[in-house]
Amino acid sequence: ASSIRKGGVVLYYLKSENENSRFAVRVGRGAFKRAVDRNRAKRIARECFRISKSRFRGSFDLLVKIERDDNLFLYKNLQQTVSALLNQSKILSEKNE
Repeated sequence: ASSIRKGGVVLYYLKSENENSRFAVRVGRGAFKRAVDRNRAKRIARECFRISKSRFRGSFDLLVKIERDDNLFLYKNLQQTVSALLNQSKILSEKNE
């Protein structure tokens, strides 16, 4: 599997044999002490995946690992970081909006 890191977020990705892409999020206690905060970070990351998956070049297995809080708790910061990682990994096709 290939990986890309930006700030406290790591994206692991692998081309999948399945027809559907799969996505997982891991947020450790080192990133956010409270479960409420970890769950919110997971929801934000899953939303970024949901918005972007129509632009995927094929199907992929993805894992987003949030290792530490670099002001990622703000929706825009985490959304921008995950989107930047997806773009940098060349998983997404060109914008067709």
